Amino acid sequence: MQYGAYVYTALTNSSGYATFTNVTPATYIFTATAPGYQPNTVTASVTCPYTIVNIPLTANTTSTTPPIQYPNGTVGYSITVYTYYENGQPAANAEVQVYNGTQLIASGVTDVQGEYVFTGIPAGTYTVTATLSGYTLSKTVTLPPSATVTFTFPFLPNATVSTYVAVTVEGINAINNSGVYPFTVFLDASNNTQVQYTINQPTTLLFSFGHKIYYNVTSWPSGYTPLSNGGSFTAIQNGTLLIEFVPQACSSSPTGL
Repeated sequence: MQYGAYVYTALTNSSGYATFTNVTPATYIFTATAPGYQPNTVTASVTCPYTIVNIPLTANTTSTTPPIQYPNGTVGYSITVYTYYENGQPAANAEVQVYNGTQLIASGVTDVQGEYVFTGIPAGTYTVTATLSGYTLSKTVTLPPSATVTFTFPFLPNATVSTYVAVTVEGINAINNSGVYPFTVFLDASNNTQVQYTINQPTTLLFSFGHKIYYNVTSWPSGYTPLSNGGSFTAIQNGTLLIEFVPQACSSSPTGL
């Protein structure tokens, strides 16, 4: 932030907010920079005790190469992938992929036996991944010779009542990380369980392991706005679901966009 010869700097938090305090009402120049993004400068007037200035950043553009397709039958080697649940049962419909570095070269879905075979893969070192219910495993293989890769997902095909993941739902002010309550969140699990909770304080909820959870914030305290009204996560480990809010304030309209 610049005013005449005076320059003030600050780092944004995990929500992308930086706060300047004791700012005299005036017109300032704001510049934002971040790795992988083009710098941007805007001019905005600070006219009230709490002013929000938005500075959009554009990601640097890089050329990408389309994924290489290796048709079955071409000269090369094979990678046979097997996917299982932790009880040994085959894990069907797992998405399996082969990468050469960061470049995707082949993909498929396991059958009812938890098997998929890639053929026609040239000699080299590859990363093989398997994804199921939002959970991804990976291994590295080197060809030749042809390889067999086995993945075991650390959960059961159908979560049981004794298999839970504890997720603590919290509401925070994205500017200063203070608590924001009460708010209401609607949860829709992949096992068709739909529940609405009113969160008055950090609240721990239990979800069946491996289920994907969709959430939607339906109400919140006056004077605040949620950064996002909803999203999703997969219940594979204990953790925290942060619902971030920002104070409703006068928002300056920057120029120079």
